[in-house]
This record gives sequence, structure tokens and C-alpha cells, in this order.
Amino acid sequence: MGKTEKWFKFFKINQKGFTLVELVVVIAIIGFLTAIAVPLYGNITAKAEEKVNEANIKIILGAIDMYRAENGFDSKPTLDDLKETYLSEKIKPPKSSGKSYIISYDEKGVPSVTTSD
Repeated sequence: MGKTEKWFKFFKINQKGFTLVELVVVIAIIGFLTAIAVPLYGNITAKAEEKVNEANIKIILGAIDMYRAENGFDSKPTLDDLKETYLSEKIKPPKSSGKSYIISYDEKGVPSVTTSD
């Protein structure tokens, strides 16, 4: 036997592959893991959007306090008033929520910030 025939025989004997059953099992495992991961990802993004809203509301309330410290406690600034000096950039809710921030004041002048459609 020549060298070529020996190599051919070696590769033919050691030739291995995946069976159909093995491939189906792997595809089933990947499908199962995907079915678990997709809902978890949805929950994570929803929680992140809630945290962004909470952080933005705290920033807006801090800006209101700074505005009132300079312009008097009785002043009731709007979001546009705050954007001029007290908010370094435009505060927006997460894009997927489609909401906007609204500042309201109770009868004692205490501000609250909410999100609205």
C-alpha cells in the first residue's frame, strides 16, 4: 500500500458525523433555552424602563428644588422652565413607553412628577 492509500483508509475508518437523533436533541435543547431566555429578557427591559423613569423623576424634582431656591418657594416651574438652566439635557421617558413627564403641584405647592401618554 502506498502512502495515499494509507491516508485514505485512515480517514475512512475514523470518519464520524452526527446522527439525525443527535441533531434533533441539540435543536430541542437550543429551543428550550430560547423559550426560557426570551421572557426573561422582556422582564429585564421592563424593569430597566421603570428604573429610568424613577431616576428621571428624581432629577426633575431636584431641578425644581434648585429653581425654587433661586426664584422663591412660591414659584411653580414647568418642565420648559427647568430645561433652560436646571436640566443639562432634555429628560425623556424611555422610547418604548411613549409617555411624557408632567409636573403638578398640590394645594400646598408640593411638586409631583408623573408620566402621561
